[in-house]
Amino acid sequence: DCRAAGADGMTDFRTVIKEAERLLPGQVLAIRIGFEPTFLCRVLAGKGFDHWPEPAEDGEWKIFFLRRHGGRARS
Repeated sequence: DCRAAGADGMTDFRTVIKEAERLLPGQVLAIRIGFEPTFLCRVLAGKGFDHWPEPAEDGEWKIFFLRRHGGRARS
């Protein structure tokens, strides 16, 4: 859940990147956020992720990030 941003505005962004990098190929990370995070989607696409957004009933977004095959998980 990325709706509560950190004081510096980047805390949740870094957390999502860190969690995404732990995924193995074929695994999915799902986040819920109050806007469509186009910058985050571009960054993760450059790291080997596909993504798809789904609008939630309450006007927020559910974004799913799939690590494509060939990516490597970080520990």
